[in-house]
Amino acid sequence: MLAAVFARPALAWAKECGKLDFRPAKQLQFKDGVYYFGKIPAGTTASASFTVENIDLHYSADFASIEVMPDPPFAIDTAGTTCKKGEFVAGATCTIVVTCSPTIDGKFKGELTFTSAIKECAKKGVKLHCNGVAPVGTPTATATATPTATATPTATATATATVTTTPKASPSATGTATTTITITPTATITATATFTGTHTATSTATPTATATNTPVPASYSSCTNNLTASFQHPDVTVWSTNVAVVGTDGTNLTAFLSFDGGSTFGSMPITLAADTDSTIKPACKWRLDVNYKLDCAYYTGHDIDWVSYDTVSKTVSGPNTAISTSNFPAYLPYNGVLYLAGYNSDGVAFTQSTDGSSWSTLVYPFGQGNNFAVPTIAAGIKGVVVTGQGIATGNLQDIVGSTYNGTSFSPPYNVYIAPTTNDSVFFGPTNTFMANTQLFVFAGDSGMSSSFVFGAYGDLNASMPTFKTVQIATGYLPIDGFLVNPPSTLFAAVGISAVNQWAGLYQGDITIPGSATLMDLNGVTTYQIAGDGNASLGYFATVTGENATSGYLCKP
Repeated sequence: MLAAVFARPALAWAKECGKLDFRPAKQLQFKDGVYYFGKIPAGTTASASFTVENIDLHYSADFASIEVMPDPPFAIDTAGTTCKKGEFVAGATCTIVVTCSPTIDGKFKGELTFTSAIKECAKKGVKLHCNGVAPVGTPTATATATPTATATPTATATATATVTTTPKASPSATGTATTTITITPTATITATATFTGTHTATSTATPTATATNTPVPASYSSCTNNLTASFQHPDVTVWSTNVAVVGTDGTNLTAFLSFDGGSTFGSMPITLAADTDSTIKPACKWRLDVNYKLDCAYYTGHDIDWVSYDTVSKTVSGPNTAISTSNFPAYLPYNGVLYLAGYNSDGVAFTQSTDGSSWSTLVYPFGQGNNFAVPTIAAGIKGVVVTGQGIATGNLQDIVGSTYNGTSFSPPYNVYIAPTTNDSVFFGPTNTFMANTQLFVFAGDSGMSSSFVFGAYGDLNASMPTFKTVQIATGYLPIDGFLVNPPSTLFAAVGISAVNQWAGLYQGDITIPGSATLMDLNGVTTYQIAGDGNASLGYFATVTGENATSGYLCKP
């Protein structure tokens, strides 16, 4: 029955090809998909650097090969190239350097091609033109006979010019600072005792998977407060230069939208749906089918509903009830399928849809009746992963995960085990991401004796994955983080300090303890946070009082 209900629909149009965009460093030499090297003296080499980006909203590209033809005179300069074979996730960027080295004069035509591992996907690339010309001659002194025997040649010194290059050198607001969400489990419900994964809170190990492209460092150096919104419990979603900040005000679910990288938001807000609850933040994501769409799953006070806004036709689809009598929505559109999870009295429930109007029968990744809640959803090359949090022994809140392959869920595996036996902890909604075969989780351990935020990561190639944990910072409670340029391990995250309750922006390598650096984001009392971004921008929302949200655009 499970296979019949959850078999992935065969969508003929849903090819997982990705969309590649090629941007040369010398734009004037690039026209109509052809890069012109120009005139290159024979015996010399000219190079061209391209930034390659997968601009698709959710499809990954999977490179089987990257090559130039003919070779020679064209070649790939491996020293400056970061593009590699393997998965190239949506939003990822890499660099490729192509050279032309003509040995004779003549016109040469070639092509740089990225070939997909999926046979239905066409090759992508750039055509190359290179014009080899005769080398510039070097004058050679020729002796001239002088008829006068007494003539004495006079040596003339030739000055050689040497060029030396020298490098150039918010106002405070009041509110109730309650960010901890408490779920009191039924005493007879316990987590499955067969979860055997282990973790070390201070592990310094690095993941065994090798990233397929070199990341752009997480280095947001300046942040600008450019948005004031009259709602709270915000969620932020960023795709390319499209930014959405969505929140609830107790009356409506509303959104602020930007299509210029978060610089301006136009005439806002947009009402997405009537909202009867203002205590649980929605889960919103950009989706690209035919037109740009913004989808949200949100809690209505008793159900989880789904709604979609088409930014081209400016129309709303829904709201439609996706999971009845449930809360804490987790939502992700991926490869033409809409995945949604929530929490109800039976634990974490999971459903899917292709149009948002009808949703499949609920299944429970961790078993029906197990005490797990506050789910997340991540997806990528290894499938769809659902996580949940639940009470285990010693009143600890653990994080577990299960992978969905389109037909069934894997046995649950431990992502994080609370490190002490005396703390009653709750993480709040976590953030999960998949990059290549790795699953990354950001969360906060709000134990009574200590609090800290951490990242956990594990390789999903294993039948029972084990996860390593790196502590990002101490004294922080909620966290909202993301990988800046998957599959890199560089991250950006915003959290609220337990000392001054300000929002702080952390950046670093999730696999390296102590690598994170801190930048104060707002300097005022903060109660809720949200964030998302990429290598070009980060956008963060902070709540400083009832129905008082500020937005911050951060740039490298």
